[in-house]
Amino acid sequence: MQSRETIGVDSRCKGITMAQSRRSNSVLGYVAFTVSLFAGIAISLPASAVSVPLRVFQGAWTKTNLYSPGAIVTYKGASYVSLAPNSNVTPGTNANDWALLDAPGATGPQGPQGVAGPLGPQGLQGPTGAIGPRGAPGIPGATGATGAQGPVGPAGAKGATGATGATGPAGPAGAAGATGAMGAAGPQGPAGPQGPVGATGATGAQGLTGQTGPAGAPGAPGPQGPQGPAGATGATGAAGIGMPTTCVVGDNVIYYNNAWTCSPSGLPRYVVNGDGTLTDNQTGLMWELETTTCNGEVTCVNNTYTWSSSGTAADGDLFTYLLSSLNNNFPNACFANHCDWRIPTIAELHTIIETSAPGCNSGSPCIDPAFGPTQASLYWSASSRAAIPDYAWGVYVNGGGLFNDGKTAVHYARAVRSAR
Repeated sequence: MQSRETIGVDSRCKGITMAQSRRSNSVLGYVAFTVSLFAGIAISLPASAVSVPLRVFQGAWTKTNLYSPGAIVTYKGASYVSLAPNSNVTPGTNANDWALLDAPGATGPQGPQGVAGPLGPQGLQGPTGAIGPRGAPGIPGATGATGAQGPVGPAGAKGATGATGATGPAGPAGAAGATGAMGAAGPQGPAGPQGPVGATGATGAQGLTGQTGPAGAPGAPGPQGPQGPAGATGATGAAGIGMPTTCVVGDNVIYYNNAWTCSPSGLPRYVVNGDGTLTDNQTGLMWELETTTCNGEVTCVNNTYTWSSSGTAADGDLFTYLLSSLNNNFPNACFANHCDWRIPTIAELHTIIETSAPGCNSGSPCIDPAFGPTQASLYWSASSRAAIPDYAWGVYVNGGGLFNDGKTAVHYARAVRSAR
């Protein structure tokens, strides 16, 4: 029967206690460790044990740094804790200065190569700031006074006389005189008088008017009016999007939320990407977000896994189901279009622990709420315990402490990948 080694935080958040017991048919031993994440709490071992405070994770070991007792570093894939102040002492060469915390396990079999994701579209070029509009033209000057009228031109020539109107119609014939009595045929009498003249015909239409004489010469132009006032200056155009001036060493400048921003110093630490993942801009890691939808989904927050089915190798469903699903067929493609998901190392997993998170040590997970649904329990890491190869390390998310347990035990897990 395998035993479990745990590191937990007491109710006052002042210490982490690690107790190990491992039994065999011939040996019964007990080793007790007291590990602290705060100043004043030390690692303690009975008899010839040493006591050191556990400090902040210092990253990769360098020979130029001075390390205080309790400093945690990584060197050639393994993690070490400092037992005494030292500088330029290579971890693993002197047991009085460094103690091995964990070492990488054997490399598991390589999974099948995932389908290559489609090439992402090229980012859009940032817009150029708009040019301010041209100022309105000035108001035209007033029109000058009209010049005096020129003299009247000479009268035009008299028009030609119109044509004579047509002759009116002839008047009616006068009435015939009465017939005299038939006398004796005398000689023929003289001719009777002529009848009256008919009425005068109507006057003919007036002839056409003659052409108008030429216009007189134009008068001299009047003096020019005064110049109008200058038009108002147009409004200043909007400022263009400039580059930031507050970046720090190690930053890159990226286009984020419609502005140029220093990365990572100018970005929020955690960004939820909207595709089931979260990016930590401080460490450059992208984390799988878990969900309360639990109808067979690989991302279900209630899923638990074994590290190994054989005892030491990475062949438990932590690798054969969780990672295989995310990197090959989630569902029918890689999770969030990335095919390089893995289980985090113990150092990576511990970077997301926040003991100041709401409800930490009171039943809620010690993790930023941006991670969404998370169990306040034990989560596996990919780091095997160096001295006991059938044990692996993990983090107790309810208190932020470390634990190690037999690889056939069942615990929760969350996948990660390198985002940069």
